[in-house]
Amino acid sequence: MTAAPPCILVVDDNEALRENLVECLEGEGYCVRASSDGAHALAALGEEPIPSVVLLDLLMPGLSAREVVERIRADPCLAGVRVILTTGHPSASARAGVAADAFLPKPFGVKELLDALAKVGVPAMV
Repeated sequence: MTAAPPCILVVDDNEALRENLVECLEGEGYCVRASSDGAHALAALGEEPIPSVVLLDLLMPGLSAREVVERIRADPCLAGVRVILTTGHPSASARAGVAADAFLPKPFGVKELLDALAKVGVPAMV
């Protein structure tokens, strides 16, 4: 019996980017779900399978990425979830204090995405 692939939750308010990331990650063999904002992401984290990684855009309307990460870190049921923060914002101060496991600057390619996943302990699938 083969183990289920790691699940990745893609959270970005840019629909085209979100769809491209889902397609790319599915093509790499991962289980992928997507959310358009922080509130929906937190709801998705309550569903099975719990994602191994949240690929989280820093700047979104509504619930901030900072608050999403704080809620993930505060929930013992989500202790194993890793967060990769993505942003096109050039300032490091914008992401300062966000307890992410890795940072991925936009724009990024497939190699950089897979490297970030490997950095947080998610193995390549193909």
